[in-house]
Amino acid sequence: MGQDLLPDDLVLSQIFPEAKPASIDILANNWDICTFKAHFDTKTPPELPLDLVVRMETSTGHLEAVTAFQNLARTQIPKLVPHIFSSGKASTANGLNVEYTVTEFIADALTLESIWPSLPRPQQRTLMDAIVEALAKLQQPHVRDNAAALIASLPQQVDKIIGGPHHGYHNDMQGLLTHFVAKHQTKNKATSSITPTQDGLVIASTQPDLPAIHLTRADLAALNSSAVLCHNDLEPRNVLVRHHPGSNTYLLAAIIDWEFSAIAPFAFESALKDTALGAANLHYDWYRLYKHKTRRFIPDGEAARKLVGAVRMVVEAQRRGWTRNVGAEFRRRWMSREGVEMGENGWVKGQGGGEWVYEKRRDEELEMEILREWGSRSEDLGRAAWGCYVL
Repeated sequence: MGQDLLPDDLVLSQIFPEAKPASIDILANNWDICTFKAHFDTKTPPELPLDLVVRMETSTGHLEAVTAFQNLARTQIPKLVPHIFSSGKASTANGLNVEYTVTEFIADALTLESIWPSLPRPQQRTLMDAIVEALAKLQQPHVRDNAAALIASLPQQVDKIIGGPHHGYHNDMQGLLTHFVAKHQTKNKATSSITPTQDGLVIASTQPDLPAIHLTRADLAALNSSAVLCHNDLEPRNVLVRHHPGSNTYLLAAIIDWEFSAIAPFAFESALKDTALGAANLHYDWYRLYKHKTRRFIPDGEAARKLVGAVRMVVEAQRRGWTRNVGAEFRRRWMSREGVEMGENGWVKGQGGGEWVYEKRRDEELEMEILREWGSRSEDLGRAAWGCYVL
């Protein structure tokens, strides 16, 4: 069995050649990724702060591209995107090649997820307004032009104008959708397909109750022209807030984790938000507020509506294709328990759904209920390993 990735003395000496950190605090890690806080007693080198966040990944070229997209976002919202001081490649003592970034540590901040349920509604709306204002700045026309130049500068990505580090780089939306469908299949069988036609393409699933969606050439052209810089994983865990001195309010401090960022229509990001409810996000009130406040970023017309439907369908078909997957089963039961149904602008409470109240204990009990029923023979044990939220 492999071991979780950890920083050793050799890799630390390559990341920080001028001084060794006084202490290391592991924030999160698995076999392929390690994020840790490095603390220095003195400013060495002088231009760096005493506390830094380091992210290491086994080398794939992925982190270099994420850095480029994060830096692009920082040009638009510099006070909300952590500064990346350096990035590069290094090797561990056992010969493992890794990429790394050294990033600003946001002091006195906490994740919005940790306090969201306790915030009064007016405070929730104020924070969402600040987030939406930041998103609007990412969607200015010149950002797309800068992104196209950024993608073209990456190795072997000339003439690519759509996509990002996780979703791949493509000439157009047909390429992005082809990649998205290919990534959302089960191990043993295809659960959806994409077929070019004379007038565009058809995206279909193996589920008879999920109708095929036909995107015409005109639809695809409209989607190409509406692409903007998207975060694509803007959930409360990736938002940092800071307590406002002398009051009971919180202010937006940072938007982090740009791993899934891409140039794509905002309708694509909005559809991913639909697939995250009950999986990566268990806060229905956050979801509804986000959907309401960002609706203005999605152009009217059939193209965006079809794109949203296609993304939802492809992900849903994949989930139904999984057997004994804890995450997929948890989401199915969670959605049923909360009484949500698909409406015109995403999931809404249906008749008899009741008032939304978040209780972490109920979600933990639901997970344990599934684990007790299925035992250790299920595909995944624990929500940290769930495969039901695959961007």
